[in-house]
Amino acid sequence: MKKESLILILLLLIPFSTAIEIHFKDNQTYNPLETIVATIEGNIITPITEDNIYFYEGRTQTPITDFGIAKMRDKYYIYIVLPNKIRNYTMVIEDVHYFEAAQDHIANLQADIKVDGEPADFTITPGIVTTEKDIEISATSNFDALILTSAILNHSKTTEIPAGQTKPIKFSVETVDEQTLTDLIISSELKTYEVPILIIPTKQNKTTNLTNQTDINETRFRFSPDQLSINITTNYPAKLSISLINDGETDIEDLNLSVEDSLAEILNLDPDITNLAVNETIEVNLTLFSISDGVYTGRIIAETDEGISYLDLEVYSNLPEDNQSIPITQVTCAELSGTFCSYDQICDGFEQTTIEGTCCIGTCQQSSGGGSGESNWTKWVIIIIIIIALGVIGFFVFKKIKSRKEIDKLKEKSNKFQDRFRSPTKATQARGALSRE
Repeated sequence: MKKESLILILLLLIPFSTAIEIHFKDNQTYNPLETIVATIEGNIITPITEDNIYFYEGRTQTPITDFGIAKMRDKYYIYIVLPNKIRNYTMVIEDVHYFEAAQDHIANLQADIKVDGEPADFTITPGIVTTEKDIEISATSNFDALILTSAILNHSKTTEIPAGQTKPIKFSVETVDEQTLTDLIISSELKTYEVPILIIPTKQNKTTNLTNQTDINETRFRFSPDQLSINITTNYPAKLSISLINDGETDIEDLNLSVEDSLAEILNLDPDITNLAVNETIEVNLTLFSISDGVYTGRIIAETDEGISYLDLEVYSNLPEDNQSIPITQVTCAELSGTFCSYDQICDGFEQTTIEGTCCIGTCQQSSGGGSGESNWTKWVIIIIIIIALGVIGFFVFKKIKSRKEIDKLKEKSNKFQDRFRSPTKATQARGALSRE
């Protein structure tokens, strides 16, 4: 029994880490000038960018400039070209916003990177690629001339690189007819890199998670914003607007707007857009209505024969009140066609937390207290002045009454003292002789 209790106590003392973690493929010591790749997997709400990533030596931030991040399907991939130094580094990803176990979280992630030994015989950059047509990676020989062997899918080639020089390694993927996540293998006699490659088919012309826009035959259209997290109240309709923009050089016809099945039951779009002229921006109105609490994720899709573009949407219906972290939409209030209410106004609609603060998607109404902010402020000032004045008057009245009572007490004591020492009444003189019987 004592042994089981001890084991239970030890288990309770073990610190549990967040389910969202940074994973390196090889948990080992890396060489200087080596290109390494890490992954992050989980229900991440707010996109992670290079601005979230920092590197440290101990407590001192250190500049590592050759790195990048991209989302490929359900994972984030990060590549880093390590400096030519033997050091222990820590990579910190700040303010990672994710959803887990019906709770919203914001946390910092970190991972240690130990760099030791001789420099890698060659370096590649970038260490991850998302592409529609061609793959191009730069390879640098850090010592002597070398021959690299590269292979992806059913294609392979060799590349000779003179000592200390850089050469590109290129592959064409135009013949790939479906979205493919694979590895490009680049090898020397001493080192092998596995480069994650996300291929977006040219025929479908799907946009990447990084740019989320279409680019073929100079046809370009996109949503603004292209990612959105919304908080709504169950059984209460919420409305907001997004923009669909034609940045290309040709008019768009036969445009079709749709939503994925995961959002169809709570989301309606208006209007039904079919054409989009060059440089035209059309506002698309969204109406959200949920009859049950929960989290809904999916995409709004704009599609033509020439291309397709997406808006990634996350809808939180009745986020728990005790949740300390509310999803923040990485857009401005103006992009949501909203406004900021003053302190004496309430939002007639619903409120959304943006990068600028709490935005009202609706109209700002005067609070039920009535009156302008300035008049309310004046009333409070007058009330405070009256309270202070009454306090001062009361203080002086109290002092005056107290002083008068003390004077009366002194007079009473003085009178008693005088009565005690006042001269006695003169006695009557006795006459005649005294005799003894």
